Amino acid sequence: MLAVLTIMIAFVLLKGFNEWTSRMQREQRSAAALARAKEALLAHISVYALSNAGAFPGYLPCPEDTGGALPEGSEMGNCGTTNVSARGRLPWRVLGLPPPRDAATECLWYAVSGYYKRTFISAPLDIDGVLRDGDFEILAADGTSLLAGSSPGNRAVAIIFAPGNPSGSQSHAPARADMICPGNYTASNYLDPDSSATPIIDPNTGAAIDNARVATTTGGVSRHLPGPLSGRGINDQLVFITKDEVYAAMLPALKELTRRAASCFAYFATVNTGYPTDRRMPWASNLDLHNDPGGDYTSVCSYDDDNNYLAGRMPYVVGTSGSQVTNSLFGTSSACPPVSPPENRLLRSDTTCPDWGGAFGVYHLWDRWKSLFFSAVAEDFEPAAGGTSPNPCPNCLQVNGAGQYAAIVLFGGRQLASQLRDTNTRRADADNYLEGRNPGWIEDPDSPKDSSKRNYETRPPAADFNDILYCVRPDLTVEPCP
Repeated sequence: MLAVLTIMIAFVLLKGFNEWTSRMQREQRSAAALARAKEALLAHISVYALSNAGAFPGYLPCPEDTGGALPEGSEMGNCGTTNVSARGRLPWRVLGLPPPRDAATECLWYAVSGYYKRTFISAPLDIDGVLRDGDFEILAADGTSLLAGSSPGNRAVAIIFAPGNPSGSQSHAPARADMICPGNYTASNYLDPDSSATPIIDPNTGAAIDNARVATTTGGVSRHLPGPLSGRGINDQLVFITKDEVYAAMLPALKELTRRAASCFAYFATVNTGYPTDRRMPWASNLDLHNDPGGDYTSVCSYDDDNNYLAGRMPYVVGTSGSQVTNSLFGTSSACPPVSPPENRLLRSDTTCPDWGGAFGVYHLWDRWKSLFFSAVAEDFEPAAGGTSPNPCPNCLQVNGAGQYAAIVLFGGRQLASQLRDTNTRRADADNYLEGRNPGWIEDPDSPKDSSKRNYETRPPAADFNDILYCVRPDLTVEPCP
């Protein structure tokens, strides 16, 4: 009897172990599919912006089109109401993926926050460099937040779901006979509500948390539970994307934009009549645009170069510099707009600068984030330098104590926790855009003439530093600052 009892216990334990092992393997297969989808979405953020005119870095695709007019796996065209979250199947074709399936061979689902979905109206990074909050709270089984509390800044901006097998009254019956991912587009047939006897209540709806729900108003918040949670009737597995991950994915596009702006800053010198001997580049704009006559941070025409400003905001109108440098392209007019031809505008959309315009849609991006750009030109390369630029120059700029640079273009990046850009007074303070030594040097228009203030700073991105710097060498080639 003891032997029989031992065999029975061993059988029960082995059966339980096999069931546990099988469940873990299923969860791991679903987790792997979710990880691949998340990686593809983050890669899409930068790739799309670098290859599509007018696209803002940070956009995530719309969910899959449900009408059947486009190939399966394509995203819907209008993405629903502007700035309101959208939910549907993952648009795998847009991401360059084969149909991504979980352990139950079901294709993945996806929800994206209103300001992050592709609408061509709003963008995740606003005009002041503030990265918008996500619309999704992710909760633990006890209802507490998994994202460092319920602060709006910690909410997820997108979620990818592995729906698993149908449960309860859910039906996975195919909507069409020819589907690559058999099934239908009714979210409640795939994503689960909290069906426990004591469900977690969503305060916005007064009902149990439901993974199939997304808010229907701008900025509306919806709450989601990651499974499997058998006690709550949820078998959905999920991964989410944070706005910090979105910004990290945006960086290649933002660096490319900064490189192109620096390239066009150097391009001014290449069309000087005395080039290559004459390599003078433009003055900077005032930091405090609001106090300029007619100044306005939202108008490109406010970014006009100021005489003797070696450092400041990057200029768009360069008539003052053009009046001091004999130049075949950039004229002496300070009118903006209209100007015909617009020869006094450095970053106009039809510039002949080889790195500006095209599919990258640079003009559109410059127009949106112009307040985040700054420039500094070395004393030997200023418009009043006398017409020649020595190489190597004795009064050039440095970065981290190294190099000899004729000019530097800086992009202030996203607003950090210690910075505020919500008033014109704060916008006039470089400390609200730049970090380390950089704001002090930019705030002083004459700083490059002071040898102690020519040394700018770069560091790896961190919670207290995210400036992007590109350096213009005396020969006018452009490179990332060291």
